[in-house]
Amino acid sequence: ESVSGGHFTIEGMVGEIYNIITDAYIQVNAKYVSVNPRGRTVFWGEVGIQLMGHQFLFCGNDTLYFRGAPVTAYTQLLLPHPKGYYVRKYPNGLAVRAFGWLLLFRCNGKKFKGGKSLNYVLHKLQVDPADPPKSFAPHGILGQTFALQLPVQPRDHMGSHLEGRLSDYKVKSIWGTESVFNRYSVRPLPF
Repeated sequence: ESVSGGHFTIEGMVGEIYNIITDAYIQVNAKYVSVNPRGRTVFWGEVGIQLMGHQFLFCGNDTLYFRGAPVTAYTQLLLPHPKGYYVRKYPNGLAVRAFGWLLLFRCNGKKFKGGKSLNYVLHKLQVDPADPPKSFAPHGILGQTFALQLPVQPRDHMGSHLEGRLSDYKVKSIWGTESVFNRYSVRPLPF
């Protein structure tokens, strides 16, 4: 689902990592996974979230990592910001409130024919109505949909409104910032 509420099909390559949201203080990348290495149906297997220079890794098996260590359920990590921004771990999910964004992630598992199973991350990305940003210029595969008006109509063969090509959003690692449309460049602040 896009930030504007539209639904998109973004067909990426299995095993590749793409930039989902990039803005001044927030970056979200996702690794695409599938039970079929050549399959067209892909899911997010891992999500890398960078906030104010801090890195959070959320995996499809419902594990959140911060500073390399797992974070237990019902834990809230407050970011060093006067507006009380946070990353909150729930059983089977994660909520992030920061810089005008409210990002909700939950884990799901699916069993396929032949006994294969896959754990993956579902998402709901939205602008936080309680914290509207003064200057907001997000980009990324879904970040750019912030400016779209409903209803959303597909423009190309992928059913998306991508600026550029899908390869422009590819990054080398879950923390990569080298996508063509990158807007994130923050150094960590002390926690």
